[in-house]
Amino acid sequence: MPLINFSEPMTFCDTVEAAAVILQICLTRLRDEAAYRDDDDHGPLYASQFLISMLEDALKESEALSTTLEIRLRDNTRTAQ
Repeated sequence: MPLINFSEPMTFCDTVEAAAVILQICLTRLRDEAAYRDDDDHGPLYASQFLISMLEDALKESEALSTTLEIRLRDNTRTAQ
């Protein structure tokens, strides 16, 4: 299954699935770097710190947006009744 089909619009759920697969690959590679790297290259360390920063920012934003979505869905349910 291709992660992204550019001939069709992606839904949010499809995007999350693709991001989850990519994140799992990143974490596997980071685990390998931490376990087996034996040179003085700081690139993987800087990349892991960048990943942490992105995830922290994404957590804050996704929590806020999830709350907004939850409120909107709850309000829509109330008006439908």
